[in-house]
Amino acid sequence: MMKYFALAILLTSLILGGCDAVEEKAQIKPTPPPPIVEEKTPAVEPQGDWPEAAPVLTWLDSLEEGWNEVKNEGRPLLVLVHCPGSSRSGQFANDLLNPTPEMAVLLRQFITVHITDGQEIDLNRMPFRRYQDPDQTWWCWILSPQGQVYSVLGRISPESPEVTWSDAVQWMSAVLDHHWDPRREDWNADGEVVPISTPMRSIADNPEFQKWKSSVNYLGDLKNDGQCICCHQMQDVLWTEKNRQKSFV
Repeated sequence: MMKYFALAILLTSLILGGCDAVEEKAQIKPTPPPPIVEEKTPAVEPQGDWPEAAPVLTWLDSLEEGWNEVKNEGRPLLVLVHCPGSSRSGQFANDLLNPTPEMAVLLRQFITVHITDGQEIDLNRMPFRRYQDPDQTWWCWILSPQGQVYSVLGRISPESPEVTWSDAVQWMSAVLDHHWDPRREDWNADGEVVPISTPMRSIADNPEFQKWKSSVNYLGDLKNDGQCICCHQMQDVLWTEKNRQKSFV
């Protein structure tokens, strides 16, 4: 009997001691590691001043007109691409075309072009497949006078957040700071220059365009000459080309 009693006392001590150890361990909190401090290269402060804004905001109807103005003034080219008949284009594209006085002042720093037909996109200077998502409802491209892509802004769908004017002010201002910085050409950060003699390349110049156009049944009036095409149809042509080349992924 005494043996069992001693064993019970021993087990009780072990259990209580274990509880004390667990409680003591729970009270010991690990020392948090020191915060990681990232060393960032300081941003380059912009240099150079913007010129006086153009006296009037004019939305040109073609890239050809736009490049003629760029040659005369040296301003960057801002190209708005959207479908005016689409209810999905969002408010921002309409605001650009009918801007407030504040908006107009900033837009007048650019040569502005409005395109509503995919066939008017210059694939030599606006590489659609690299930057343009066919599910977007509008795009703004900003191009250098040398045909380089400075920046592209777009909106995926009505469910995605609408771009605000304050967002656009930051975006356009950053591009203008870069464009008018006298050090820009030394940085060589804008990609390859597209020679001014390079002609425009439309999706309609693609060898697959006419084959694709004649082979689909859902185009309706698109089969008529001069009918505009949308971004999804442009993508179809480019996919057809890749598929025939056995390079479609």
